[in-house]
Amino acid sequence: MESLITYLDCGNLARGRDAVDIRVTKFSDIKDKIITFFIKYPIIGNKLKDFQYFSKVAQLIENKSHLTKEGFDQIRNIKAEQESFKLTS
Repeated sequence: MESLITYLDCGNLARGRDAVDIRVTKFSDIKDKIITFFIKYPIIGNKLKDFQYFSKVAQLIENKSHLTKEGFDQIRNIKAEQESFKLTS
């Protein structure tokens, strides 16, 4: 995990009781490093759909759409669609 943080040049380790996560909180790192990485090296399997939802929300945030009621509602709809997809998968 530390090598991945070094490679991507962003994020911090978050250690839990049973797991270690990488946390990236800077939006420019999410947009320019994380999303770009997974576009270049696509996710294979059931997590691909999660990434697609994540990318849609990031695009709305980048366009500042999340600051409007309509944009916020779009994000809520994406979240509901994601939860619905997980229940049917």
